[in-house]
Amino acid sequence: MRAVDALRTSALFESLSDSVLDALVGRGTWINVRGGERIISVGDASDCMYVLVAGRLAAISPVGEMLGEIAPGEPIGEIGLLADEQRVANVTALRDSILLRFDREAMLEVLRAEPEALLVLTRTIIRRLRRTQKEKRRARALGRRAVALIPLLPGLDLTPVAKALVDALSPYGSVLLLDPETVDHALGAGAHDTLFDDADGHQRVVTWLAEQEQAHRYLIYLCPPKTGAWARRCMRQADRLLLGVDPGAHVSGTPMLAELLAAGVQVPRDIMMLSDSPGRETDVMAWRDRARANGHLYAAPDGRLPDARRIARLLTRRSIGVVLGGGGARGFAHLGLFRALEELDIPVDVVGGSSMGAYFAGLKAVGHDTETMRKIARDMFVEHNHLNDFIFPSVAFIRGRKFVKELHRCFGDVQIEHLSTRYFCVSSNLSRGRLEVHEQGPLYLWTATSMAVPGVAPPVIWNEDLLVDGALLNSLPTDVMEGLDLGPIIASDVSTGGELTAPGIKGPDPEGLFSWRGDAKRPSLLNIMFRTATVGGQRGASERASRADVYLRMPVSDVGMFDWKHFDDVNRRGYEFALDQLTPVRDQLVNGMI
Repeated sequence: MRAVDALRTSALFESLSDSVLDALVGRGTWINVRGGERIISVGDASDCMYVLVAGRLAAISPVGEMLGEIAPGEPIGEIGLLADEQRVANVTALRDSILLRFDREAMLEVLRAEPEALLVLTRTIIRRLRRTQKEKRRARALGRRAVALIPLLPGLDLTPVAKALVDALSPYGSVLLLDPETVDHALGAGAHDTLFDDADGHQRVVTWLAEQEQAHRYLIYLCPPKTGAWARRCMRQADRLLLGVDPGAHVSGTPMLAELLAAGVQVPRDIMMLSDSPGRETDVMAWRDRARANGHLYAAPDGRLPDARRIARLLTRRSIGVVLGGGGARGFAHLGLFRALEELDIPVDVVGGSSMGAYFAGLKAVGHDTETMRKIARDMFVEHNHLNDFIFPSVAFIRGRKFVKELHRCFGDVQIEHLSTRYFCVSSNLSRGRLEVHEQGPLYLWTATSMAVPGVAPPVIWNEDLLVDGALLNSLPTDVMEGLDLGPIIASDVSTGGELTAPGIKGPDPEGLFSWRGDAKRPSLLNIMFRTATVGGQRGASERASRADVYLRMPVSDVGMFDWKHFDDVNRRGYEFALDQLTPVRDQLVNGMI
């Protein structure tokens, strides 16, 4: 690639004349950088700036916070150069990259001669500073265009999964599968094995790969189960790594894992368990720890399209997350939401919830359809009373044993990390005054913890701390879902801000509840306790609502927390409201454009 052509891809230089570009290029230096290598460090002098020609970089704050990703054509270090200040962020190559380096004096000379370039540069800086978090996330998603499939175990063939992923990504744009044969066919025999230290050969390969990225929306790097130059290139060229593992394999170090850890790449990586049916024998968390992976997912080893489509949504930030709030019997509206999602053919890739929302999220995560969920919930909350094992109220009104036993019967011994649909729930840590997020461990037990209303049920003890109902601190954990950065968020809120009132009583009257008059139902002891326990979790409700791409304030505020008999009515209301609100935005949700 000619330097002039590379600069033409940058908004900073595209309007400059050929003579100015030629003069600038004559003073530029080509730089090859390995994936994982740092280019700029905090405190460095701003004696130059760069333009990224190929690859991808990340700007990281001194405390490790991701400030943004840098795509080809973008300048690096321009703010420090103009302000003549020390570097305030670290810049690291997320993959093998090619840059053009310009010394300070060379750039200032061009800017003095071309005021228009200074104006464009200033606008670029302003746009970066003004971008919202949502815009930054979307820009990262659009920029992440290369995924590598890396088998961690000898003999593990990921070709079927790779081919299925090509088919699943195709609706979103052109896809190219890159394996050693493809590279050698284009560049000559043995080209895929070109080493980084072979400067000319390496730049030739990286430049060709950059051209493929310009020609195709997505690249899928397929690594055969052997270490070497191509394996390292796959690791350093991708924006995301899927690390293939057989669930029956013993967790241990492997040659490919050693290669990965030595490569020093910092892009997101996930363990990809090749399993027809995720189960308890899969020690996925140990593999995550061993590979320093950010997450995990499941895929059938024969490359089934439904699994590939789910992975494709994850890779393109189109995974749809559903957050369900706490609210006792009002939570039956969540059933209506799931029914509407089924009818509109809107996939659910991630579910999370608080209190009653944690329960219905769990039913969805284990794979039940809406009708099965309805039967299970009716049996648990309407047909039988599992909240009546009353005890002397030394720590709570009920022992909670019957309820926990019923949840165990419902969910079995399923571990959260073994769910193909990603799940989380939240609880409130009374000991430390903080929210706990549960993404692994027994599904039934953490669901029970998220539903343990203080005073009604006893706290669950964990690592010497007392954990209770998640709604105490966060009744609608959209912030947790947003932090996963997976795609659009649908939030179902069944809380109510003015539930406990005394119509007609002006007061002050300390005995007003004892002399209750009128048609309104008097708040019960359980209603008062539940409201007391959860009112704090509803603070900041508007902020949590704003984090959702589709916020559903379910029309169930007139239903009491323990009005189980309104099951069918609340379910129907939730369905009708969700269907009305989701239908107009259905296509935007599915296409990740909302």
